[in-house]
Amino acid sequence: MAQTDDKNIKMGKRERLLIRSKNAAAYTAFLWELVLVAVIVLMQPSMDCTQMATLSIVQELFNIGFLNAFAAVPLISIPTVFSLFSLIFHAGQLIKMGYGIPGEVPLPFQLYGESVHLQKAFLFYLLSQMLLTVGIYLVEKKGRQKNESTKKLLPENVLWCGEVLMVIGALPRIFIDFRALAASRSGGYEGVYLLYTPQALQTLAFFFDAGLLFLLFGCNDKRKRSLLFLAVLLYKGLMMSTGSRQEKIGFLLVWLYLYYFVLQKINYKKLAGLVVLCVVGLMFVMAIGSVRSSSGAGVAGIVHAMFSSRATYMLGNILGEFGAAIDTIIIAVKYAPDTINYGLGTTYIAGLLSVIPGLISKFPVLAESTSFLGKIPQDVVYALGGSYLGEFYYNFAWLGSVLCVPLGALLAAMQDCITSEKTGTSEKCWYAALTTLLLLFVRGYFTDMIQKLVWLFLALIFLRLWETERINATYRMRERSRRAE
Repeated sequence: MAQTDDKNIKMGKRERLLIRSKNAAAYTAFLWELVLVAVIVLMQPSMDCTQMATLSIVQELFNIGFLNAFAAVPLISIPTVFSLFSLIFHAGQLIKMGYGIPGEVPLPFQLYGESVHLQKAFLFYLLSQMLLTVGIYLVEKKGRQKNESTKKLLPENVLWCGEVLMVIGALPRIFIDFRALAASRSGGYEGVYLLYTPQALQTLAFFFDAGLLFLLFGCNDKRKRSLLFLAVLLYKGLMMSTGSRQEKIGFLLVWLYLYYFVLQKINYKKLAGLVVLCVVGLMFVMAIGSVRSSSGAGVAGIVHAMFSSRATYMLGNILGEFGAAIDTIIIAVKYAPDTINYGLGTTYIAGLLSVIPGLISKFPVLAESTSFLGKIPQDVVYALGGSYLGEFYYNFAWLGSVLCVPLGALLAAMQDCITSEKTGTSEKCWYAALTTLLLLFVRGYFTDMIQKLVWLFLALIFLRLWETERINATYRMRERSRRAE
């Protein structure tokens, strides 16, 4: 008996030593990255595109490997997808130019600043990516914890909730999508780009997409779930043929992740099918970029481009176009505070007030802050999109990168909630909807997502109250029937 106790004590000591050594290795590895990035940021050496491209790729591979080895973050997960999105959108043009990948660049970074501005913008990106990883690690190393904060606020009948949300959002979604299809047929992608859709209408249309996520979780019949999965893929693919891809890609990435990695167990056969699907999907997305401004747009033109000589330039086209988020950081670095004052958080105050339609217009100072590019001459920033990092810098300069720590923590917490068996189904659906908005936040603004997020949550609270009332009414009816007998 004493020998057994001694063995257990020795095993316990051995396990503790292994944990300590693993933690020490993790801290040492990350300390090296911290020191390296800090030295680079402080010294601000002049780097060419190849050096910046190589540094961004090496950092990304290190961060993903670090999180997988020391925090058990899966290689395919919400935090890693967000981080890869940030890499593609902020370093895509650098990678394309650095490695001489052929393709078009609609909004080259050279148009928006000098070399010194590009260097600072890249260093801000590098620092932010590191701090994003810190936030993810801080949450994941603690392990999964059950969250009861939203459970009592969300409906329990997921299928019914999804159907109601889809009914609310069906007409706005159909209106937006089919108007985009009509505009693309007559004016190409430029016609789609010039369309204006009120934020409130976009929010209601988002209810339809959120309803699809609830429906996916609530459908227990595997055959019906598979049909729903394929139908949504085809529909979103058709809508992408208009040339507008970002919102659809963000949604479909979450859709694929939920279907393959959350709602079922992945195996080699399913993984092979997913790889084929992703390759074809990537070719489709890249082909859209090559034809959307030409007369060959449309599904037929896109499919033809996928297997034509134009496919040679698809990777360069996608990096050139998607990588334009670095332009927004360059603009922030160049114009703040010399031409425009730092936002000091007004962007986020304006975003919160914009939850109520029309309210923000009553505060001109805040209305201008919803998109800081609105303060820059429009001939400079025409057709330029957003960037969460550009917004961070505009508000708080270099200190804005610190906001990546809570953002990384949020991504890790969402990953845990969606994949944990302890989390309620409604909570998983809610966090899945939030994930789609956060992926779009990489290339957007805080204001773009906050109204959708708040209105959806309020709608879910209302549906919970409605659900409770229905249950109570049924119970009262049964009680009256029982007493009558």
